[in-house]
Formats: sequence, C-alpha cells, structure tokens
Amino acid sequence: MKHEKVGRPPSPLTPFNIAVTFEQRGDGGLRAYSDMVPGFVLSHSDPAAVMADVGPVLEVILSEMLGTAVKVQRLPDVDKLLRDDGEPAMPAHLCHQNYFGAPAVQ
Repeated sequence: MKHEKVGRPPSPLTPFNIAVTFEQRGDGGLRAYSDMVPGFVLSHSDPAAVMADVGPVLEVILSEMLGTAVKVQRLPDVDKLLRDDGEPAMPAHLCHQNYFGAPAVQ
C-alpha cells in the first residue's frame, strides 16, 4: 500500500488533519506512526495503551515542531475501531485514521 506523504502543516494557525497508520504486531500489540510527523512512532504490547497515547504524544511533537501549543483530537471515525470494552477491533492488519490538530486555546 502506497503512503501519501503530506508534509508539514502549512501554518500553526491553520487547523490540519494528521493521518496516523495503525499496524497490528505479531504479538497482538499495536504500532502507530505518521508519515506527516517525523519521529512519531508508538508501539506497545497493549493496543489500548497505544490508542490512548496517540493524541497526547502528537500534541507534544507538533507543539515543538510548530513553535506553539497544539491541541490534537481523534476524529470520530476512529471510534468505529473500538469494541464496547475499549479494546481495538482492527478490521485489517493495517489501517489509517485521521486526527485533527489546531492551535490550543490559550
């Protein structure tokens, strides 16, 4: 599957989407990364831990990259990947989800 590299968000004042790729690991764990955010890679044997850390870790990296506080939120469609117990119900070995980034309200 070909990954489209989006590049750096155009401006810290403009809201933007962040494409995050989730891959199931052979041990049942989960890996998350984004071609758009250099250095963003999460991997853990507990998939729920990875899912919980994506937003906060993106906020730290993007805030540093852009030189201003950034707030990141998971877009609603990612909730379809969670079972009722909060565990990921991955429909395939590899999937992509979008997150929304915007300047944090001061």
